[in-house]
Amino acid sequence: MSARYLVTCRCGTSIAVSPGQAGQEVPCTCGQWIAIPLLRELRSQPQASDSIQTRPERSQSAAPDSSLRNRVVYAGMLVTIFALLFGGILIYARSQIVVEWSQELQSKADSTIIDQMNADEMFQAWHAMHTQGLGEKAPTPSMINRNNRAILGKMAAWTLAFGALAAAGTAGFSAATRPSTPRSGPIR
Repeated sequence: MSARYLVTCRCGTSIAVSPGQAGQEVPCTCGQWIAIPLLRELRSQPQASDSIQTRPERSQSAAPDSSLRNRVVYAGMLVTIFALLFGGILIYARSQIVVEWSQELQSKADSTIIDQMNADEMFQAWHAMHTQGLGEKAPTPSMINRNNRAILGKMAAWTLAFGALAAAGTAGFSAATRPSTPRSGPIR
């Protein structure tokens, strides 16, 4: 059996390597890659005993646990999906509200009501307007529909914006906490 040498990672973990690994990189348990020195420098490192790898206690500043990272990324993806789905439902609901209103349609509706009144009802309506004024006009169904469309449009815009922010935050967190990619071969 050939001699094995200890190489220490920045996290404090010592890893036993063989002389055949000189000039390469090996992964540490913390996720970082350790550059193995060339053979001449490797021989100046302390020799490993029977244990292949020793691991110190994990410090508070260590990289986040991959299972925690995965849970955060999945939660962010779920929030994004639900926000975009809910925004789509709001847009669909908004498109189903029909708003038909024009001055001509309003005049036609008012004329229909007046045409159906008898003389006594017409006099009472005129007298009430003359003494009390027109007063506050009750909202028509088209006014209610227009307001509902506006509210649903604003809710959809805010929901979709929240979904976009959740997607961007999830992608940013995922990229920032991604483990380094494996490398092999000699370092140049």
